[in-house]
Amino acid sequence: ILKGSKPISSGEIKPFTHKSKRLSGKRYLLTSAQNNTDIHEAFYKSLLNFCKHKNAELIIGKFTYNQNGFQNLTKEDDGLWYHPDVLKHDRSERLTICDDLEWCGEANILPTAVNPLSGYDGYTKQSSGIFPHTKIMMKSLATLKHEDAKMLYTTGTITKRNYIAKKAGQKAEFDHCFGALYVEIDSEGDWFARQIRADDDGSFYDLTELFTPDGVSGGHEVEAINWGDIHVEKLDGVISDGAWYGKDSMLNTLKPRHQFLHDVSDFEPRNHHNINDPHFLARQHFNGINNVESALKLVSDFIKSVERPYCKTVIVDSNHDAALLKWLSTACVKRDPENARFYHEASAEVYKAIEKNEKFNVFEWVLKRHNDLDNAIFLETDEIYRICGNIECSQHGHRGANGARGNPRSYVGYKANTGHTHSAGIISGVYTAGVSGSLDMGYNQGMSAWSHSHILTYKNGKRAIITMRKGKWHA
Repeated sequence: ILKGSKPISSGEIKPFTHKSKRLSGKRYLLTSAQNNTDIHEAFYKSLLNFCKHKNAELIIGKFTYNQNGFQNLTKEDDGLWYHPDVLKHDRSERLTICDDLEWCGEANILPTAVNPLSGYDGYTKQSSGIFPHTKIMMKSLATLKHEDAKMLYTTGTITKRNYIAKKAGQKAEFDHCFGALYVEIDSEGDWFARQIRADDDGSFYDLTELFTPDGVSGGHEVEAINWGDIHVEKLDGVISDGAWYGKDSMLNTLKPRHQFLHDVSDFEPRNHHNINDPHFLARQHFNGINNVESALKLVSDFIKSVERPYCKTVIVDSNHDAALLKWLSTACVKRDPENARFYHEASAEVYKAIEKNEKFNVFEWVLKRHNDLDNAIFLETDEIYRICGNIECSQHGHRGANGARGNPRSYVGYKANTGHTHSAGIISGVYTAGVSGSLDMGYNQGMSAWSHSHILTYKNGKRAIITMRKGKWHA
């Protein structure tokens, strides 16, 4: 019903998402843009070079920010202006990128939103979703077991900082990211996404390539890979080939200067998650998985197998690795003859160090009995280890503030690469890896947000999360 030129009544039976268009390409670079705001010209040129080099389509989602008032604008309001280069690539609409990935270009989220993904958990149903926004965030959501975890992403932006100089605007300005999300789809229909984040000069890294306003160069090593929690006893051979052992594995291709191993041991024979479950212990016995020292030898062999001459291997103090010391301090081995000798040998070394008032890492001591691991660095509890000047890589994530349980939000205010949760995510400067071991470890029953995700840190301190699918880490 119209009154003059404006409707006074309208409505739809079906939600607008039923009009979603399906894209036909295989490579997309997705970012966002604010109204009445200049673009970062150098970054835009780098993005165009990327798209030309990768044969990718640049997609921009517009959003509005009212510089004069309190409410948000609609994208149809009078007086809105967008840079002409933004309009060339404008797709502010719902698009289906592939079977289980949606571009939510219709979302008009205020750039001042503290958590732009809040409330969107079910917005794309069972599909993963990408939302245009100035922040770079990532969130893993639980799905039924043996299905890929659902991921929600924000993109970063191509437009400059342009905020009201009050609390909300000042906080948003701090988290403003010149960035994009790159999505590529392989011949089997599996998709891979990773973050792009630019320096102030508009240049950015993607894997081993550097993109600038002037062109592209290759052959660049990455600064670090933080692997998803290892859990050696429960590694998947397909994941192992894609991550470490295959000719085109992440480790052999990216050649990081550092690699960080979290929960390298699952401590499966006496895992603390099941130590009081007699049925678990019976299964361990009949499956021949009872010997603690044998399991730790597997850990030592694994570390030796992933050492590379160009890379420092750093073992981060983690709760599953620390389970050895907990077992030594709590177990009664009178009824555990298979582990009694090893238990007493390791306990004796702990007591010797206590008597001498010396620092002693019993986990390191056990692993070095089986292999020469002199090139590996074993971090102590609360030891600091930073890369690129200010990215803390010593925190597994199991310890929170003031004795509380760990949570990625515990580190907000820092730049940190963490693990522990097995659910990949990005919250401000805190990046959390997933898991390298099995997505079903027996003790994680029910729905799961776990994924085979790893953190890349580039030489300029910018980061991305890579999620593997079927052992593949890119298209």
